[in-house]
Amino acid sequence: YNYAYRIPNYTIHVLTNNQISNKGNNVKRRTTFFVDDNLLSDKSSLNVDYKNSGFDRGHMVPAGDFYWQKILKHETFVLTNIAPQNPKLNRGIWRNLEERIRIKVSDCSCNANIITGTIIKTDDRIGINNVGIPDLFYKAFYFKKLEVMYAFLFDNNLNNYEGELSEFQVSVDDIERISNQDFFDLL
Repeated sequence: YNYAYRIPNYTIHVLTNNQISNKGNNVKRRTTFFVDDNLLSDKSSLNVDYKNSGFDRGHMVPAGDFYWQKILKHETFVLTNIAPQNPKLNRGIWRNLEERIRIKVSDCSCNANIITGTIIKTDDRIGINNVGIPDLFYKAFYFKKLEVMYAFLFDNNLNNYEGELSEFQVSVDDIERISNQDFFDLL
């Protein structure tokens, strides 16, 4: 978590076929976001920061990865899992990528280790709490069973995200270099 910008640097989660397989009715999506109880409230973004900002509250760990699990799905609405995201990115190609990961997990009946992150290069901010606006969003994911990994990098400042996902694909090394992290160091 980045206290200065009040957004996550990155999140890591495992997506399993069990999480997304049909075990009953789809859990209704929560409509409100909430402050993390483990974080001092003066270090968190607030809902008011996003109001009329022109940015979506973009999930890092997507609620859609927990179709049938009410508690986990609701936990994705914690503000420490949220960053200002261009609505055209969030509701378009980003959503498409998240859905494609779920399809791949379902098709191969395997787990995906997913890292989602933000990169801030400029000091653009929103809201009364000066929440940092990421310049870039990335996802890197690894399918151990298939022994493959993928990475995607998106500019949060574009007005048009037309095209194929492959146009946004980069190497995991690129993501690690840009983020100054070594996520898959044991592989």
